[in-house]
Amino acid sequence: MKIILLIITFLVTWTSQSQIINIDPIIPIEDYENYPNDIPNGTYIQDINGVLNPYLGTWEGSIGNKNIEFQIYKVTSTFLEISIDQLQIRYKLTNLSGNVLINTMNIPEEDPLIIKGDYLGDDANYYVLDYYGEEATCGQKGALFIRVFNNGTNMRINFIPNPEIMDMNICPNNQPVEQIFPEEFVLTKQ
Repeated sequence: MKIILLIITFLVTWTSQSQIINIDPIIPIEDYENYPNDIPNGTYIQDINGVLNPYLGTWEGSIGNKNIEFQIYKVTSTFLEISIDQLQIRYKLTNLSGNVLINTMNIPEEDPLIIKGDYLGDDANYYVLDYYGEEATCGQKGALFIRVFNNGTNMRINFIPNPEIMDMNICPNNQPVEQIFPEEFVLTKQ
């Protein structure tokens, strides 16, 4: 009887330990940048606490003589066996008459025109996304820093262009193209 009890104890202990070993780690997205070790394969950097949720939804505003609409949503992407929750932005720009200048609302998910999330900023106060425009090879690219304020009703966007150009000869008039976003603008949640 003691041998059977010993075998059962061993099997329960071994099963429990192997289950613990096989559990993929989860890191809250707000702790990701300060994670003390290399992130192991199979890790899920997850928005457990909903820190990305205030950014989600439709945001609209005017920028000079253009109207802009952002649709911000959350996706989970995987790279090198590490999954992470990220924000993405589809956008539409129209002139004041309503004519569409740029519309990424219905393009495929893998299209580079969709603004893709990069990381959550210090103390989860802002989020950074990478932007590549239609003329990215001619300098139409950069980073968007977004921050929600006024109890989640407004969002401030700071755009930092990265006008690096690979070959000026392929650009219209051999010049960098105009950025579609100004350095700073505010949108309102709809």
